[in-house]
Amino acid sequence: MAQYTNGFDSYQVFYYSGPTQFLAVIQVYASGVFNGRIGFYPDAGPVIPNGEIQPTGVKVPAINYPISHFDAVMGILRFEKPLYIFLDTGTGVGFLGTAQPEPVGEQEGK
Repeated sequence: MAQYTNGFDSYQVFYYSGPTQFLAVIQVYASGVFNGRIGFYPDAGPVIPNGEIQPTGVKVPAINYPISHFDAVMGILRFEKPLYIFLDTGTGVGFLGTAQPEPVGEQEGK
């Protein structure tokens, strides 16, 4: 069993059309190195369990959500930093999180 807490500083979005397994994918990178994937599946169908992938030969976390969570995830990516992707392969729990405490009301008055 492994635990990943992979920080990242950039991302790439793919919003699919046509016969694909995913409706959208966000790949995350740390200093240009692929560091994890966030997948989005149809709301009506099953969401694939969180797990590990290794498209570059190195295992990284892959966490998954229904497509109805896409805007919320994009909001976190657009407005928060630093961020990390977490996965516990023993429990299957994964999440996208802020790497440090955020000030209350930091967006107020902007």
